[in-house]
Amino acid sequence: MIDAKDLGTAQMPLVVKRGRGRPRKADALTPAQRAAAYRARRGRVMPLDLVNDLRSRSDDRIEGLERENALLLDERSKAWAEVNRLAEEVGSLKHQLASSKRDVTKNADTSESRALASLAETLRRFSRDQGAIIKPRQLQEWARTLEHLAGVK
Repeated sequence: MIDAKDLGTAQMPLVVKRGRGRPRKADALTPAQRAAAYRARRGRVMPLDLVNDLRSRSDDRIEGLERENALLLDERSKAWAEVNRLAEEVGSLKHQLASSKRDVTKNADTSESRALASLAETLRRFSRDQGAIIKPRQLQEWARTLEHLAGVK
């Protein structure tokens, strides 16, 4: 309430609280109307020509997918055949490489090996000599290195 004699007091706005839950729509259907609409929808049947049209479209789509699948399977089998062929080729190349490495070590230049072996033997004899200027251990180490290079054990 406002005192009529008090001019400084303002009118307080009246606040109406909203009810709980979802607000109602102005054009909401009654339960009977909703049930009638449901029965009408349920009773509706698709025309037969539309059903046949959809069925033929899906059959065409299935046939197209089966053809595409067959092509992809064929490409996959060709790719696997190529992978297997390349794997065999890699294996044969590895075998050739290993055999060529063995041949290189077997067929090493024998004159070079002999020269390195004779040099190693000369160094060993020189290291035994008492008047050697270089330490005997160092000469023996050089001789072992040369023998290793010559392939002599």
